[in-house]
Amino acid sequence: MSLTDAEFAIVLVGVGALLTAAFITTNLSRRVGLPSLLLYLGLGLIFGNGGADDFLFDYPQAVKRCAEMALGLILFKGGYEFRHELRSKPKVLSEGLTLALLGTLTTAFLTAFFVRFALHWTWLESLLLGAVLSSTDAAAVFGVFANQKICSKKHEVEVLELESSTNDPLAFGLVAGLVTIMGGKAMSVGSFVGLVVKELFLGILVGTAVGLVMLGLTRLTGQKSESAEILWLAVLTSALGFAELTGANPLITAFIAGVVLSAKGRAGAGFWGPLVSLSEVILFLLLGLQVFPETLLSNAGQAIFVSLVLVFVARPLAVLPITSLFHRDAKRSVFISWAGLRGASPIVFGLMPLIAQTPRCQEIFATVFCVVVFSVLIQGSSLGWAANRLGISEN
Repeated sequence: MSLTDAEFAIVLVGVGALLTAAFITTNLSRRVGLPSLLLYLGLGLIFGNGGADDFLFDYPQAVKRCAEMALGLILFKGGYEFRHELRSKPKVLSEGLTLALLGTLTTAFLTAFFVRFALHWTWLESLLLGAVLSSTDAAAVFGVFANQKICSKKHEVEVLELESSTNDPLAFGLVAGLVTIMGGKAMSVGSFVGLVVKELFLGILVGTAVGLVMLGLTRLTGQKSESAEILWLAVLTSALGFAELTGANPLITAFIAGVVLSAKGRAGAGFWGPLVSLSEVILFLLLGLQVFPETLLSNAGQAIFVSLVLVFVARPLAVLPITSLFHRDAKRSVFISWAGLRGASPIVFGLMPLIAQTPRCQEIFATVFCVVVFSVLIQGSSLGWAANRLGISEN
């Protein structure tokens, strides 16, 4: 469908109005103490699909594509900074990656267990919801820590940031595999595990190859650091494109490409801040626009139940055994458990069953959206208080 000049102008005005509103809410969030990400979601809800006077916004495939680009950028940045963590804090690396792998898997299965027997969903439906909700969100974690200026004495913040930057690819692979099975493809447990591992392995391979090729080009041409931003965007877009073409996991591809590119050094790192912030604003606005408010109301009860299970049962049971292995005391382990925020990533993963029209896809998407609101509102708003109360914060 083509747009007339007038229609295109209206679209530009609308985009400008949304971004202006996002700018205002950012300043408002600092004054009232609410996470800005929650307000961006609210803006999307207000402007779209809310009633007769709102415009219809129902483009899950397009939103998923845009969201993958935004998440890819956030994870690419995380990968770019990963080498620094590897060199300076090896214990942070091992603990963060253990949480990202074992913690994510355990959270998914525990959530699925309670959903299966309390809500009487099938095992596949329960596992799908558990997988969608299994990862913490980098945008939410980074945003809340920065907004509330939380600094930890024993690197709890760094562990949480590393976990949230590296657990999305595994959750994405789990969701993609389960959606494939629910779409009618017969698959054994071994085949399912093989599919997830294959996508992750291809992602590592593609991300490494793209990063090395770009590094080779810069050394061949003698490119200076002043134009590093162009190189970063070239690597990111190429990595995501090749991931799509090869069937690789796009999120691990972006992360690994960032890790490889970081060998060039950390010059021009200030470029990331505004770009990532803009990506987060667009990401949360689009996800808010995609939601139909009436589905939230009809699924609010089960969403509250799932939120309570996730926050007070599944996440603690997944995290506490791992943190005890790294000799953290009870207070610091509780903080790491409480700070496992859900954000954009689970909502993006919730779009995958919606696009494939799997059983309960609308329920899953609405439930996940409500769980994210609960997590950001309750956990996110109280993180500063919890850090001070538990003696975590240096301030």
